[in-house]
Amino acid sequence: VNSYWNFAENRAYTKSDIVDAQKERLTKIFDATHKILQKYPVFLANNMDKCWFSQDGDCKELVEPLPGFRPLDGYCMENFCGYESALEGGCKGDIQLYYQPIDKWLHNVQIIMNAAQNDLSAFPMIGSAGCQSVGLEIIGGAARDKFESFAYAS
Repeated sequence: VNSYWNFAENRAYTKSDIVDAQKERLTKIFDATHKILQKYPVFLANNMDKCWFSQDGDCKELVEPLPGFRPLDGYCMENFCGYESALEGGCKGDIQLYYQPIDKWLHNVQIIMNAAQNDLSAFPMIGSAGCQSVGLEIIGGAARDKFESFAYAS
């Protein structure tokens, strides 16, 4: 899908429309939680490197403090140095470990370096989330040790 349709206005939603709607949702969640707990929840965004680190930053407004808006608290990067996947795709079948290609791995390392230099909270995740996350537990042994050591050293 290249765009989502705004039926009320008979036009495609713009990126700005989508970001504004997310900001409104986040503000409602932050305010409601703060009202009950007297503190704000911590919200981490998953896989938002384009928002945080691209030149155009389609959704940069979600991570920058603006008047009247509390931004997201941090960024999680799944598959920082590789990922687990079933040979049959998805989460069925034998799980294998895959290392990121060198150019993708370098890009991911640069993202974490940029986050540190810009005082942003970034959390590289060794592997995948979701149903594939148990892959490291299933694999175990020397293959897992090598994979995790590479991730931590990165």
